[in-house]
Amino acid sequence: MPAVCTVKYALGEGNTREDDCTLCAAGTYSTIVESCSVCQDCPAGKYLDSTGSDEASDCDDCLCGKYSIATAATSMDTFQDCVAGKYAPGTSNVMESACQLCAMGKYYTLGGQCDDPCVSCDAGKYLNTTGSSAATDCEECNEGKYSEGVGSISEDTCEDCLAGKFSSEIGNGNETDCELCLSGKY
Repeated sequence: MPAVCTVKYALGEGNTREDDCTLCAAGTYSTIVESCSVCQDCPAGKYLDSTGSDEASDCDDCLCGKYSIATAATSMDTFQDCVAGKYAPGTSNVMESACQLCAMGKYYTLGGQCDDPCVSCDAGKYLNTTGSSAATDCEECNEGKYSEGVGSISEDTCEDCLAGKFSSEIGNGNETDCELCLSGKY
């Protein structure tokens, strides 16, 4: 009959004596399986940096803004940041899919963010894709058009300058950017 190890210890495979019991390594904790004490891996999205743990609850959560698919992780070094243009508000994220995309009309330049940090495109610009990571992803309204709204998601938000006005610039964010036509022009 195999020896039963005390809490925080487990027998290696093929060992039967109580003095064969060893502390569970970092990244694992001891648990009883069929009356034998075994070391169980901390699940993905969690880590444990100390030895001799005896509870699944000893495994610490992966932080928000990050995810990890590794089991038996011994440090936060296994966690990956959500990339720029994405964020993850929850903890213990086990898949990259836990990282949420910035919405259309918004972007963010840094990775590893917890709460929605996404910034709206400026007036005179729009963005019709999700997960954007740079202000330069926002497209400018064409010449002769303007858009006063921020965070616009479609070129349709770019309005024509009023009759008798024009603009030779792109990215106009206000109707006042449209200038009066010179006398004799329309």
